[in-house]
Amino acid sequence: TDSADMSWLLVGMVVMGFCYTVTGMCTQIESPSGSDESLAERYREVVAANLPRAAGGFLNNSLPAICGKMLGLTGDIPLLIPVGPLEVKNILEYRAAFKTEVLSRSRKPLFTLTLAQDDVGRPSLMEIRSQGDLLASVDSVGTLFGPENVAFGRLVRQPSGEYVLEEAGSGRTRWLVSLREGGRKDLTNLALTVTWRPKGQLLATAIRGQKPDGGDSEYIKVTNTPGVDMVLVLATIFGVLAFDTIPRIAESNQTLDGVIRGVKDEVRGAASAAMERLHIRP
Repeated sequence: TDSADMSWLLVGMVVMGFCYTVTGMCTQIESPSGSDESLAERYREVVAANLPRAAGGFLNNSLPAICGKMLGLTGDIPLLIPVGPLEVKNILEYRAAFKTEVLSRSRKPLFTLTLAQDDVGRPSLMEIRSQGDLLASVDSVGTLFGPENVAFGRLVRQPSGEYVLEEAGSGRTRWLVSLREGGRKDLTNLALTVTWRPKGQLLATAIRGQKPDGGDSEYIKVTNTPGVDMVLVLATIFGVLAFDTIPRIAESNQTLDGVIRGVKDEVRGAASAAMERLHIRP
């Protein structure tokens, strides 16, 4: 019938229009001369080019990005940061400096986290690098710098104990770092969150939990939500830990009560290790 013919004609026109559209998109994907890339590979590159890039600053309606190294979805999350290098080893002679690898969930090294100290042993500069390339740094007054060593913002402590990232230029404070410490004077049960004000949108977490056997985990697990700059998360979270939390713990442990508590912990740890070697359960 005429109506059936008209329906098939319309369907044909829609299909042809779709084919022309796809062909037009594909022809816009330029292929370098001599390239062996498939059409799918070239299309993926074009799509990837449109993903969020490091802004080097702040946009009105966008989350900030100090580096484009880890913005999109990735199977490397959560990142794992060994706790050992961060903990205060000597309660009588505190050394701020440390160096540790930032690992993927499969324990593959991704970044290097380094804290330098000044002549009197105080933390002076923290750097995040990838294969030697500087991605971000934080100095002793909390100023964040990007890969080109340009000031990005500044971590400012609030009366509540939380930290905000004061944006360079505008001075706005929308990126908020909150810290929860365990009851002991160390990094046990440590938990940090990064939220976006004013709505309180959760951007990232950093948690030291427990192992299945109940012991303290050897890692701090860092997780970000898609589209949140992981390098900026690491810079702000470990900026707070390196220049505030860990020195404060060290100072507390150097009081008389802290020294006594530290000695007790060391004796308890040594006794436990000895009993374990002798296969004796406490």
